[in-house]
Amino acid sequence: MSFLKSIIQGGKHMKEKRNDPCACGSGKKHKKCCGKDNVLAFNSSIYTKELDRLNQQLIDFAFQNFEKELTDVLHHFSSDEINHYDEKEAEIYAELILAWALLTVPLQDDKTAFEIFYKQAKNTIKYPSVKQTFAKWGEAHPSVFEIFPTEKNVRLIDIATEETFYIALDAEIDHELGTLAVGCLVPYTETHEFFMLMIDFPAEFEDEILDLIEEKTQDGLTIKEVYPQFVEGMLQLGNKPILEWDHVTHEIVATLFEKHAIKKGYEDKFVHIAIEFWNDYCGMNDPIIRKYESHAAALDYFMQTDLMFSTEFTQAQLAKEYGTSAGTISSHYRKMSQDFDLLMLEDEPAKR
Repeated sequence: MSFLKSIIQGGKHMKEKRNDPCACGSGKKHKKCCGKDNVLAFNSSIYTKELDRLNQQLIDFAFQNFEKELTDVLHHFSSDEINHYDEKEAEIYAELILAWALLTVPLQDDKTAFEIFYKQAKNTIKYPSVKQTFAKWGEAHPSVFEIFPTEKNVRLIDIATEETFYIALDAEIDHELGTLAVGCLVPYTETHEFFMLMIDFPAEFEDEILDLIEEKTQDGLTIKEVYPQFVEGMLQLGNKPILEWDHVTHEIVATLFEKHAIKKGYEDKFVHIAIEFWNDYCGMNDPIIRKYESHAAALDYFMQTDLMFSTEFTQAQLAKEYGTSAGTISSHYRKMSQDFDLLMLEDEPAKR
């Protein structure tokens, strides 16, 4: 999994200026409150340490009290695709989903693990500013963020909503300009930080991730609502087979079909199988492509009929969608289906 790396997020925070409002929440200027009378300057690292402490206590509390419920959440959102990942990717998937679940999924009496923990812990929080900040962790912001390092911090831009956030610099983490960070952001007193885990993707995956976001957030849904399904699809981006094409025209057909399939919400696994079949079909037949849309529409119909066994769109509907004719789709489809049947027969074990 060379394209992917996991990062536990932490970091230093900036000191307050004397004329800034005191971060303890008193409403006074810093110099007349925690910075008064030349006492050792108060800085937000105290709040950071307190939030880090609450962070770890929340995780410990959740696993001590809701291990079964959290295991059920993982089982509920796991799929056959996840079982094919290597051990490291399975761990990353689990931790990303658990971070989301602790903050957003009701586990008991319609309350999340965070809500239950906060009710017990809030009276032990010394600083009003920390209490106010920690109370907002239930509003966690899971998404994909483009990274822009600065001298003082790291600016993050949500690629789905274009919202801007900041996280602290960390000497142990090499934040590369343009890299995509994935995880759940929670507020700290001066910044946001990633809860439990952050992973990053190379910038060249941005278009594919944006397509995935569009696919998973149809009907007005948000990434927060479909986070497990989004994470599963995102991890599969790195597992797609690298296909070699004898002619660029064959690859263009595959790309055109994939765009239509994603827009219509077809399952990723069927789309990938269809493209792999098209690659094999082109290798065997070297088809001459006179119109990309005709072959892409035929591949679309082939996937529905021969792979999904459920025809959602007729040849006439596909002809209108792709800008071709139903007769041409039918002609190309028959050739694909015949070759697919032959491939299936070749793969069957010999009878004794």
